[in-house]
Amino acid sequence: MKLSELNAFKDSAINPANLSDLDPALATLSDFACLNVSGEEAISFLQGQFTNDISKLENGACLLNGYCNPKGRALAVTWLLKKEDGCYLLVPNDISEGFTKRLQMFKMRAKATIEIESNLAFFGLINPPENIVPKLDSAFHWRLDSNRRFIGIDRTKKDSLASQFDLPHTGQDYWNLGQILAGEPMIYALTAESLIPQHMNLDLVNGVSFTKGCYPGQEIIARLRYLGKLKQRMIIGRSKNLGDRSPGDPVFTQEKGEQKAGVIVDIVNVGEIQYLSVNVPATHIDSGDIHIGERQGAILERIPTPYKITLEKND
Repeated sequence: MKLSELNAFKDSAINPANLSDLDPALATLSDFACLNVSGEEAISFLQGQFTNDISKLENGACLLNGYCNPKGRALAVTWLLKKEDGCYLLVPNDISEGFTKRLQMFKMRAKATIEIESNLAFFGLINPPENIVPKLDSAFHWRLDSNRRFIGIDRTKKDSLASQFDLPHTGQDYWNLGQILAGEPMIYALTAESLIPQHMNLDLVNGVSFTKGCYPGQEIIARLRYLGKLKQRMIIGRSKNLGDRSPGDPVFTQEKGEQKAGVIVDIVNVGEIQYLSVNVPATHIDSGDIHIGERQGAILERIPTPYKITLEKND
């Protein structure tokens, strides 16, 4: 896909089908707030809060995590960036205040500090050229996957680090499109406490550990894996852009009629096309019409996820 077309949100006949189709770019992550969690007990405290096992992460590691209520419903999905004295947590701006307050409430006597970091600028590198990868200092950059994406930090908030990369600059929508194509979920204010991690494939993108200790919602999440069969999963696709749609908007199937069958998890507009991740009934993972926003809304054209979508523990 031509970056200029996506950056300006022009109509394009070129439709990316996977992360590798995206042009190399540097995306400003201005829609993420950053929480700085530091102190000698910062990691042990967060280990008891999140769905993933972060106890043995090395500095420079990056990991998706879910943060759930006691009923197993996700309050947030966060990128955790491990650093020497703790970690940074990146979450969408619209949930950052409530996310911070809740972490503070459960911190109790743990020797850790939690504060919103407003003096840092973050950017995402997407498909950087091979000659750039060796320049990525682990103290300032976190690798998400096999050299396809990195998150970087600019301590001066003046793009001094970002400017060393001779790449086109774009906004966060380009980064979000990459997350959708990677089959990764995100939680926003409109979807908070509405989705269990497995219902948005968080367990399929290394966002859930089933061998770590307890955390809020762990019993329900584990029971669903070991004793149940999933009734919902997340798929990705694209549709005609027929109007403003947001995460949390309903999707419909013929079988359920006027009753919503799932919700939009994430969405990015690209001219006349919308790219979406959508929570749907398990019966509609591979086939069956999914209508976006309303009963007769635009039909979702499926894009294969970069991983197998399973329903049971033995799949």
